[in-house]
Amino acid sequence: MKIKLTLIASLFFLINTTSSGQELSMFSGFWSMQYYQDNVRISKKDFRNYISQDSRAEALWKKSNTHLGLAWGAFGAQLGMLAWQIDRRNNFESQTAPLIGNLAFAVTSIYFALKSVNLRKEAVLSYNANLDKTTMIEYGTTPNGVGVLFSF
Repeated sequence: MKIKLTLIASLFFLINTTSSGQELSMFSGFWSMQYYQDNVRISKKDFRNYISQDSRAEALWKKSNTHLGLAWGAFGAQLGMLAWQIDRRNNFESQTAPLIGNLAFAVTSIYFALKSVNLRKEAVLSYNANLDKTTMIEYGTTPNGVGVLFSF
């Protein structure tokens, strides 16, 4: 009898639960990004594990990493153009071509860096939007009688 009562009580508590997750957020810190799950700071590895649970958020995060790589590549090219411009300046040669290249790579680097930040924010928002979709199992009445209800 006690086993049946225990099973019924545990089933009742399991049925009346809802599934929900905790929201993720990220803020820029002094040296790097800081990641939070609700108000608890988590590591970047944990943050990526949470993001990888949602396919759309993971795709946006990977696209963000690609854009960040392109931004760093354009920044490296900009530094090369700057060195070339300084070399031409010291030799009293025309600096027009290196200046145009320097400005073009600077604009490209800034564009991809900002695009990367926006994609990361969109990935976090996409992950958090999926948390609003909770599933609830409860015991209640239906048009056909009393039973277990599964609602979305």
